Amino acid sequence: MLSWIQKTVAAEFSAERARELTAAIHGYDRWSSFSQYHRCGNYCATRMREAGLEDVELMEVPADGATRFGDWTMPLAWDVEDASLQVIEPAGAARILAHYREEPACLAIWSAPTPPEGLVAEVVLLAGHNEEEYAQTDVKGRIVFTHQSHGQVRGWAARHGAVGFITDYPACEQDALADSVCWMNSWVDYHGWGYLKSDTPLWGFSLTREKGQYLERLLAKGSRVMARAVVKSCLYEGSFTVPTGILRGASDQEVLVYAHAYEYGAEDNASGCATVLEAARVLKRLVEKGVLPRPARTIRFMMSWECYGSIPWAVQRIYGRKNVVAGLCLDAFGGKSALTGGVIRVMMNSHCQASYTDYLAAAAAAACFQPEEGTPYELCPWSGGTDHTIFQDPAFDVPMPWLSEHPSRFHHTSLDEMDKIDVERLRLEGIYATTYLYALAAAGEAESAWLARGTRELWQDKVAGEAQGILAGLAAKDRCEELSAAWQDGQERLDYLAERGLAAIRSVERLGSTEKLRQNVEEQAGELQRALSYQLEGLHKAVKQRAQACGGVLAGPEKRTPPRDGADLVPRRLVPGLLTLCTIPLQERAEFNRVTCGQSPMWSPALTFGLFWADGRRNLGEIERLVRLEIGPTDIDLIAYFRFLQRLGYIAWVQS
Repeated sequence: MLSWIQKTVAAEFSAERARELTAAIHGYDRWSSFSQYHRCGNYCATRMREAGLEDVELMEVPADGATRFGDWTMPLAWDVEDASLQVIEPAGAARILAHYREEPACLAIWSAPTPPEGLVAEVVLLAGHNEEEYAQTDVKGRIVFTHQSHGQVRGWAARHGAVGFITDYPACEQDALADSVCWMNSWVDYHGWGYLKSDTPLWGFSLTREKGQYLERLLAKGSRVMARAVVKSCLYEGSFTVPTGILRGASDQEVLVYAHAYEYGAEDNASGCATVLEAARVLKRLVEKGVLPRPARTIRFMMSWECYGSIPWAVQRIYGRKNVVAGLCLDAFGGKSALTGGVIRVMMNSHCQASYTDYLAAAAAAACFQPEEGTPYELCPWSGGTDHTIFQDPAFDVPMPWLSEHPSRFHHTSLDEMDKIDVERLRLEGIYATTYLYALAAAGEAESAWLARGTRELWQDKVAGEAQGILAGLAAKDRCEELSAAWQDGQERLDYLAERGLAAIRSVERLGSTEKLRQNVEEQAGELQRALSYQLEGLHKAVKQRAQACGGVLAGPEKRTPPRDGADLVPRRLVPGLLTLCTIPLQERAEFNRVTCGQSPMWSPALTFGLFWADGRRNLGEIERLVRLEIGPTDIDLIAYFRFLQRLGYIAWVQS
């Protein structure tokens, strides 16, 4: 099935058109202003209409620093006319360090305006390793210069009264980025990302390594260094848009492809948005010509701001309906690997969203990428950081693999330009995305049976591989207590993987409800259960043999864990979607940092999975166990974290 779809799509997919779309989108988004974001949204919607998509719309989302969708507060809108930073003292050292019109990435998004004539202030260099340094240094009314990432220290500078912020990170650290400036897209006082009404106005500039060294040499001489910043910007209550359109299928079930727009880079992520548009054109044309049958499910093509665009759609259009059966996330690819260091990666679903789409994503990769011909790829476990995490939340229930080349060398820097885009790589990845989408949308009973079988084989291999690793580790155990612990841990791990595999096999039933499909699913489930029994018997036999060699007696395989206070509490979520906790009260922030170990609930696997497993039926002990089995031990105390969430009204305890 996939080979035929891949060849059909490849004959129609235009790499040059995808490149042109990438260049156009990058031309808007690189300016990082909301006026340009609106132009980009209009451009994408126009291309959707030209491709013949139906129900094309531009959903408008408030950008007012106050409106919330789930726990995501929409940032303020921001526009900028021009900005510059210039050293004016000491005498004879005057030099322009940054100019927005020459390089828009040099100016932090949401930079506050200066007076029209500019603002002159003294520059002070801080190492920026902790907030105490900012409290002990008089930064009020000054410009903080640091070699640290803005995301780490910008809030400290703002909270202690700095008027401006300068960094030469990461140019100061990495030779390949020496001539770049960092695109600074998080601009908050405390935890979070987008600028809110509660955040302190502050402007910021990013420098190349050479300009950072120049500024540091001036400061090292001991003389006062003064700089003038001119920022002609405006923070206001505005909006941004979510362009979307559909290729109508035979049912109201939807398959969703999402790429985030409104970021600086060509690779991250103009290429992803361009691929959405070219995939839409290709599939619409092939269906209209009769080359491909009209799919059983509607395909929705969408792009908007990363997370800030996907969460309003998920909350307003998916929550409570669950009509989107699956999707694909496109974020950061199409790069020249020799320059970017990027590798084609297909990131699978989190285990709480175990799905047949992992097998489909892997099979499509095998059909579309040829390692022996120079396009190697990796199948990777779940990794967070973009919109697939929003949609995978069981509150929305959209299994969504992620196609990417992240991490890439030029990510979030001014060097993520069109000269890094590889047209052939863009073509192959575009064919992959289009093939996956159509195969998913068109899957009937026969294809669903194929997916069930492939999913069983995928998880059976996982169970077998885990068993081999457990057996290999037994040779190092020479005491029966160690053997018993290995037996208990191994059985728990194998049971867990098989249970997740069964969930993935049964997820195929979302594609249909015929008796024949249900029978096929149960047959595959039975095969996986038999494979598990075989591996558990082998483990038991090996443990007994090893125990006899050690001359001891084994404890049983049942794993016993001491009870923990609060482990029997059952949380029920009150807020749909991934949490940010950006707007919690100031007096709660010390406790927030303690219970999260300084991690963000937007990106932390432990905090994310803990929330996702909270279905109103599992207690906290079981949630902790499931998180540990997926990602390993964590320093985060999830019981303390959920008690914190309950106190702030994010969850409630289910009464037994």
